[in-house]
Amino acid sequence: MVLAQSELFDHFQTAVDDAGAGLPLSEDIRLYLTWLLVERVRSDRKTYEEDTLAELYGRANRTSSTYAAAVYRELGDRALYVVGFFPESLDRSLVGTTYYIDMGSAAYYRAHQWMSTVFGSTFVDMATKFEDCVVLLETVRGKEDDLEALYDQWVENPSEAAEKRLRRAGLVLPPKRSLD
Repeated sequence: MVLAQSELFDHFQTAVDDAGAGLPLSEDIRLYLTWLLVERVRSDRKTYEEDTLAELYGRANRTSSTYAAAVYRELGDRALYVVGFFPESLDRSLVGTTYYIDMGSAAYYRAHQWMSTVFGSTFVDMATKFEDCVVLLETVRGKEDDLEALYDQWVENPSEAAEKRLRRAGLVLPPKRSLD
């Protein structure tokens, strides 16, 4: 079944609204995440030739125009989408979930510096609530029921997003260990 653009938006908007219940995300962030999901399923969308987040970051830093904002935005979007929908792809990677979260959050903050007149505080809010955005996308994807895999992921690479999901599912987690 092929959905028209407006039907696709409606589908993802409902999914995002349902998944976002109880998360401290503004309506603007939820609309942006809906748009992000619609854009990621389109086959005709513009893509960047760089494969890695570091390459995108380098491209954005080499330019000093509004083009940099678009590249930072892509970097944030890509990091968020990968962590939210394909975290298992990072199991085979030299970098982990934390790297993607840090790069995505920083990229949205940099995009905010260039685009605040257009998007207001949306990007800076996404930068500070990046892990909540990840939780929302993971919920849209339907990963809530795979608690054993999530726990194993959290043990190897503790993130607040994974911890929140585990606690919300009713798991009692051991206290965080200090690095002392």
